[in-house]
Amino acid sequence: MYHLLTTKGKNLYENYSSTSRPRKEKLPPIEVFYDSLHDRQCTTANYRFTIKVWVKGGSKNEVDYCKIYQASDVLMFLDIVCNNTESFTSKIGLDLDFYLSILIWSWI
Repeated sequence: MYHLLTTKGKNLYENYSSTSRPRKEKLPPIEVFYDSLHDRQCTTANYRFTIKVWVKGGSKNEVDYCKIYQASDVLMFLDIVCNNTESFTSKIGLDLDFYLSILIWSWI
């Protein structure tokens, strides 16, 4: 499952129009994963990967899949930060810990 969570997947961005929309209990077809930002359809390989994440993640509906997708994004971000903090500090003098922790104060 670690490999699935540390690989960028596809989300149903184009399919979300409202929070009151019924939550489908099966993975939508490949056409739903259209990427309007880059004006392209989801590839078959990416869709197969999405199916794998849906099944292995135990998704019962689109909300479950979305939670897995978001957790994956956070894990990848944290991996980058944790593995590069020292490099950023020593090479360009940017202390990522300071900038990331200051965000917490903006919510208080």
